[in-house]
Amino acid sequence: MVFRDYQKQDFNKLVKAINAGNNHVLFSACTSWGKSSLIYNVVKHAMGNNRRTLIIAPRRKLVKQLSETLKELGDVSVNMGMDTIYYRDSLIQVASLQTITARLKKDPDYLEKIDNILIDEVHIGMNQKAFLILKEMFWESAIWVGLSGTPIDAKGYRLEGFDITVEGTPVSKLTAMGFLTPVKCYAPAKPDLSNIKITGGDYNEKQLAQEMSETSIVSNAYEIFGKYAKDLKTMVFCVSIQHAEIVKDEFDKHNIATAIVHSKRDEREEEKDLARFRSGEVQVMVNVGKLITGYDEPSIECLLMLRPTKSLPMYIQSVGRLLRIHPNKKIGLILDCAGNIKEHGYPTLDRDFNIERPEGVVRGKAEEAPPAECQECGAVFDNNEIKRGVDETQHTITTKFYCPMCEAVLREVQVYKEKISELEEVVSPDEIKKQIITTKMTNFWGGKKQLDLIGQMAGYKKGWAYRTAKIIDEHDLWDFARQVFDRILGLGLKPYIGVKEIEDKIKHMV
Repeated sequence: MVFRDYQKQDFNKLVKAINAGNNHVLFSACTSWGKSSLIYNVVKHAMGNNRRTLIIAPRRKLVKQLSETLKELGDVSVNMGMDTIYYRDSLIQVASLQTITARLKKDPDYLEKIDNILIDEVHIGMNQKAFLILKEMFWESAIWVGLSGTPIDAKGYRLEGFDITVEGTPVSKLTAMGFLTPVKCYAPAKPDLSNIKITGGDYNEKQLAQEMSETSIVSNAYEIFGKYAKDLKTMVFCVSIQHAEIVKDEFDKHNIATAIVHSKRDEREEEKDLARFRSGEVQVMVNVGKLITGYDEPSIECLLMLRPTKSLPMYIQSVGRLLRIHPNKKIGLILDCAGNIKEHGYPTLDRDFNIERPEGVVRGKAEEAPPAECQECGAVFDNNEIKRGVDETQHTITTKFYCPMCEAVLREVQVYKEKISELEEVVSPDEIKKQIITTKMTNFWGGKKQLDLIGQMAGYKKGWAYRTAKIIDEHDLWDFARQVFDRILGLGLKPYIGVKEIEDKIKHMV
């Protein structure tokens, strides 16, 4: 199997991390990095040392693909339901998590000695109870390598229990090398989700589905599609089956060839629709939670996001469905009607997946909204009790939230129809960086203009530039600030580091 240059370098980093004594290692491999190549070479390296490797994959299709790939190295033992072909003495054991744990539970000696365990899409496996059986048996005795494009929990921290994350070549570099498709992003104002309860770290699905299924939101989503992506092969991300059906009906109404995938559909019928989507007979695929991790259809040209999420892994994995290259695709279009870009940042940012969870931060802790209070009657009540009504005119849609006791209006959100389909283009940090000319940082207004761009690149709120410019101007430090930000931006560091240097300078002046 051919190993690209960047894959060789990343593989050597992984081996170095293990040789340094890290027995539980995560490896970050973004879309199109080539995880099967890494698995092949890890197994080959292990076999050279007569070490036995267990490879876990989350889906039947992946188990079969890996089995075929690894056949070049020797007999491959497959542990997957009725398709099991078990060779007790084989150094290569490929399995589905459910099958291997069921057999280990029945017979703890089923696998005998295992030296290495590789888990593909580890962010999925870690959430399953079956994973605990493997941990109990092999966590201390084997070297573990977890592979994923998002080796993090919902809050962005390194998966619990692992020692280190080895960062594979990131999205930006693979895009520059031509292995990934560049993206263009548009996003309207983030939908008002302040009344949606947070359960288990993400939006309450039932409440979210109800909100996103509003007629105005669904019809608006179609308007946006019609304006920006009418002829593009598109995948739509929805909240629930009911939400997806409503969205599909909207596309059907406009004679757009549309299909739908969700957990309740017959598998054979679903496969037929996926084949039709692949061939182009179906233009729009409406998706509820299935085609996120590991689904590869390079011809997808557009993502329409109608599923808001607080989960960074879900967001990154969803975007990954668009990034694979295709001869007929020069750019991938993201239409974000869910506020995910504003929640999590530009979709192709190079991210740090090696951040350890701070002490006191509990995994999966629900973030409950505080009780609401009516200023008119003084009643205190749960947010779920708030009543809601929608007033629609020719030009506006106004959502009003009422006190359940006295029916006073607690707040209202108004959207102008004329502006609803006009999307704001979201520019990548690299593009913003090109616009920054620090030589213009000579006075308050010139400096503030450049700080606005710097703050935008870093995702800071608008007031940051004004406050920072005021501090610099008060102490006449524009020459110093210009040098600091030239260096900070050149090294790719966060602007707050430059601000800290300026503040330290001021302290010494005083």
